[in-house]
Amino acid sequence: MFNETQAAMPTYHFHVDNGTFIPDPAGTDLPNLDAAQVEAVRAAGEMINDTKQSFWTHKTPWIMHVTDDRNRLLFSLQFAAKVPSGDALYIPRTEESSAGQKESPAT
Repeated sequence: MFNETQAAMPTYHFHVDNGTFIPDPAGTDLPNLDAAQVEAVRAAGEMINDTKQSFWTHKTPWIMHVTDDRNRLLFSLQFAAKVPSGDALYIPRTEESSAGQKESPAT
């Protein structure tokens, strides 16, 4: 039985726009924002997996907006597949080039 000294868990809503808006009116009760972030990533992965090949041909990014019960936006996730239209090379940064970009020149 619920004890008045125990606080109710907050409800988080995971609204998705993947070209079609899919609201989450019921939401999910989770203990805190960290748990909501974990759930958002898990749910996004499941959605991508469920779409199979169509995710790779989708033209616009998918966006998941996570809100609280008062409809305040807490965070958004955006995910998309990008496939180059021609030959493309991936050239990773080295630690030296990354370090040089982080430091600003002395003036």
